[in-house]
Amino acid sequence: MADIVLLIASVIVGFLLVGAAAVLFVRTRMAKTVKVLEKRVMNDGCSIRLPAVSARYSGADSGYSKVKNNGVLVVGDLRLYFQHFLEKRPSIVIPLADIRNATVESSFLGESRVVADGGYLIVHTGDNNRIGFLLKDPEVVRAKLRPD
Repeated sequence: MADIVLLIASVIVGFLLVGAAAVLFVRTRMAKTVKVLEKRVMNDGCSIRLPAVSARYSGADSGYSKVKNNGVLVVGDLRLYFQHFLEKRPSIVIPLADIRNATVESSFLGESRVVADGGYLIVHTGDNNRIGFLLKDPEVVRAKLRPD
């Protein structure tokens, strides 16, 4: 009986260690992604209007990846940047001049928000494309997309 309890305790501790390692990896990688993306914005000659915020890319009508993923969104004075936390360079770069409008909605491409206090920032581009990002506070990002 003691052997079974010891085995179960060992398995639980093993799962906890693996989970802790995964959380540590994601946090470390996200912090590195923030630094890399903000450095990229500065290297492009832009100043940062909105520092990095966590975001989930939720797809687009066309022209962008269909893979939905978590990452970091930065608004510079010339471009909007999104970088998945596992990539080494931004996967989405949209010049602010190409953004026709930005709206905040509760769903996008058939997917509803999963957090009560968040919503989808939908970026409408000049070529009639829509790109969606799930954010905790989309209104703050939307305000930074407008010219000063």
